[in-house]
Amino acid sequence: MARRNQIMKKLLYFFFLVYFGLGCGRLSFFSKIPSYFREEIDPGLTFSELRKEPKAYMEKKVLLGGVITEIQNNPLETELRILQKPLDQRNIPIEKGYTSGQFIAVYKGYLDRLVYAPGRLITIGGKVIGQKIKDEYGRIYTYPVIMIDFLQLRPVQAPYFYPPWFEPKTGEEIDVPF
Repeated sequence: MARRNQIMKKLLYFFFLVYFGLGCGRLSFFSKIPSYFREEIDPGLTFSELRKEPKAYMEKKVLLGGVITEIQNNPLETELRILQKPLDQRNIPIEKGYTSGQFIAVYKGYLDRLVYAPGRLITIGGKVIGQKIKDEYGRIYTYPVIMIDFLQLRPVQAPYFYPPWFEPKTGEEIDVPF
């Protein structure tokens, strides 16, 4: 009887760990976009359309992602310039994906320059509030401006480390057996 209780405790402990592990995995798999915001997004609006005519989409809610290229802090707000990247099913920007240009995201408050550094992946949700025209390198650029309702900074992925005893071989170094 005591042996049976020990086995039952171990099985219960095992199933608890499996259930907990699956629950944590499920939570980290999906992007945490508020449901009230998800309902207000126009799914037919693409970034290419928004970039061509930002004023036509004033007050529309959008969900965008990309790579931070520049950050400017003012006393009352932070302005992020973001290189747009397409979002995957989990609403995470695809690093090597096609881009349709850049946009400016405005956050009411202070964002640390070291945390929100250039090169970091970010997903933002917000309202289109206009456009900003800048003259850069002799060309005129029009950037859609988004007022941020929520943002998700994506974790930095460390580069893969090869142990010192393992050096991956290139095509020239591979020995052909025949």
